[in-house]
Amino acid sequence: MNRFCDYKSCQYFNKQPSIEQRSKLNKVMCPLCMNANYCSNRCRDLDWPIYHKEICKKSQPDRARSCNDTIDSCSTTSVRRKAEEFEIISIGSKLELGRGSYGSVKLVKDKQNGLLYAMKIMNKRQVFEYCSVENLKREIKIQRRLVHPHICKLHHYFEDKENVYLILEYAQNGSLFNYIKKRSKLPENEAFVYFFQTCLGIDYLHKNKIIHRDLKPENLLLDHEGNIKICDFGWSAESLTEKRMTFCGTYEYMAPEMLNKQPHDFSLDVWSLGILLYELLHGNAPYRGKNNEELGNKIKSGQPINFALTLSNDVVSLIKSILKYIPGERLTMNQIFEHPWMVKHASNYNIEIQTYVYKTQNPTRQIPTANFQSKQKSIDIQKKEPLSRPISQDQNKLKEQSNNYKPYQNDYKQEEFNKPRISRISNRNEIMMHQHQLQQQQQEEKLSFMDRVFLAFGCLNREKK
Repeated sequence: MNRFCDYKSCQYFNKQPSIEQRSKLNKVMCPLCMNANYCSNRCRDLDWPIYHKEICKKSQPDRARSCNDTIDSCSTTSVRRKAEEFEIISIGSKLELGRGSYGSVKLVKDKQNGLLYAMKIMNKRQVFEYCSVENLKREIKIQRRLVHPHICKLHHYFEDKENVYLILEYAQNGSLFNYIKKRSKLPENEAFVYFFQTCLGIDYLHKNKIIHRDLKPENLLLDHEGNIKICDFGWSAESLTEKRMTFCGTYEYMAPEMLNKQPHDFSLDVWSLGILLYELLHGNAPYRGKNNEELGNKIKSGQPINFALTLSNDVVSLIKSILKYIPGERLTMNQIFEHPWMVKHASNYNIEIQTYVYKTQNPTRQIPTANFQSKQKSIDIQKKEPLSRPISQDQNKLKEQSNNYKPYQNDYKQEEFNKPRISRISNRNEIMMHQHQLQQQQQEEKLSFMDRVFLAFGCLNREKK
């Protein structure tokens, strides 16, 4: 009898599902050898590092043939490019702009037009071992169709036998995370600039049925003019006709419903916006813990958070209205844009908020970028310093405000706040748990009946254990 699913821990291993169950399942094959069958992407991804990985290694011809199909199944298309068409540019002694779980990001120059891009290089073996092929496809599919001044543009994507390459818009001034750590904390007028631009990008995503799910300063880049560029759509989800259940994101920015493993929707990003605004003003996230478990318990407890005494009542009110434990009680994006604190600071910059809010579903519509930066001051490209002086503020006055901004008191060393936070990779932990369970199961199968009896009573000798 042909197995419906080749994953040995699946309920359908050596068992045919009913007609009703079959209608809800998708037949999935291993994309490398095209031989193994699974009832879902989850079973395929869990089976790879435990069993099927060794089988795929033995079928080298098939593996070489299908290796280039990793991202070709995406519905979007890209002009065929090659890695040789891009020249890697070093910045001083650094050869990389950054490094992630699956590879590195390098500054490159397109030999055809001389333009600078950020090339994200991901090793296929690592990508597949960590079960993020679907995340990669989703990231490419989503980011290719996004056109917004505050979202990082994906220009090209291609692959070879070893790597997948994403050619992204180059954000010259690095991440907002590094900028916050350099400044320690920001005054309210400057925090408004970055918060408002991030809200514009998130509002655009939501109106295009996309939820980001990993919003944090590490995933907010600054271009050559200091404007926000939202990046990293690996955990994003689209076409949300129902709530999602995937456990993902970064612990400091996780909403209570995510930590409680409850269904979540667009309000998940709204919670992250509240955490972002708090961190802009304080230099650290509101909830901290010695480990992820302690941090998660503090968020799930719904305990009130402390604010710096120098903050205005309006911004405290805005953050509290966003960080509501119950998702339905949080402010909507429109309510955030209409909040008195937002209106007040927008007025100081002589801008009309609704002018910049993306109101339609048409992604090709050109959206203006609010000019918060001083026209008289130019960027030093070599130093890569973001412009942070708003046009309507006197520089001496802003410096005085920054000096009077008292440090926020906390129980943790500043060095702990300066470390970039890593997004949780849910499948990796799940795989390790399954590996442990299966190893125990295999060991028990090797034991005799009497050995299992002795094991149950804790009398098995150390060698057999």
